[in-house]
Amino acid sequence: MTDEAADMMIWLGDNLYFREADIQSPAGMAMRYWTDRAFPPLQKFLQSTRQVAIWDDHDYGANDSDSSFVLKQSALRLFQNYWANPSYGLPGTPGVFTQCTLNDADFFLLDDRWYRDADAAPLSRGKQMFGKEQMDWLKNALLSSRAHFKIVAAGGQLFNDDDAYEGWNLYPEERQDFMDWLQNNHIRGLLFLSGDRHISELMRRPRPHYSGKHDYPLWELTSSPLNSSPAKGDANPYRVPGTLIEARNYCSIEFLGKGSGRHLLLSCKSTEGMTLWEHQISSADLGYI
Repeated sequence: MTDEAADMMIWLGDNLYFREADIQSPAGMAMRYWTDRAFPPLQKFLQSTRQVAIWDDHDYGANDSDSSFVLKQSALRLFQNYWANPSYGLPGTPGVFTQCTLNDADFFLLDDRWYRDADAAPLSRGKQMFGKEQMDWLKNALLSSRAHFKIVAAGGQLFNDDDAYEGWNLYPEERQDFMDWLQNNHIRGLLFLSGDRHISELMRRPRPHYSGKHDYPLWELTSSPLNSSPAKGDANPYRVPGTLIEARNYCSIEFLGKGSGRHLLLSCKSTEGMTLWEHQISSADLGYI
């Protein structure tokens, strides 16, 4: 990854793993950050390009942590010390969500932990993964964006209906509200990014054609793991055939072409940098017709 000299790296959470002993105190959490950041190959990569990040459960708190984690303020301070994001939340709305821009792409990075209700909470009205304030910010930011590409990133999978772990499918009302909002507001140029699952795959989720040409499918690229143990894929109904990778890997996005020929080239690569699959997404695939 260092040798590729990309313009930017997006860390999708679980960027380090707190151990059980670490999360007993702010000092223990700080020691884990210090230990991981001292790893020489990581230091070389961090200095090679721009870095932005969000967190997931393991670099926020314990496994499957939610809004009840009592040391989350300490976790936020550590995150701010170690990641040079342009911002962290909003005044009066804490968290690690932020926005940044690279050429004609806007990136909207979400916090799936700070406001999260427990996964085991009943599927009652109001169960939230991101929270109203953050979702209001995202909707307004998408409406305000003039970028050709709008990349929305979160720690866990968003549109996989078969995710038995910690996907947004466990928060059906919040997710459906956002999908309805997308349908009604004709946001073009969307690509979603996610991590967590210890697999990589590309999803293409069709949408009903309520309003015509803008109702393009929702595309989601899941990229993981960099260095943890791989897992097995599930029966994701929206997986693009041939894109499931059950081994350590990394993914890249290239922004190519001009004018109406502008397009994305998504690639998944092995730890040796060999291309495992590629998939092109055209402007027409993203609602530009």
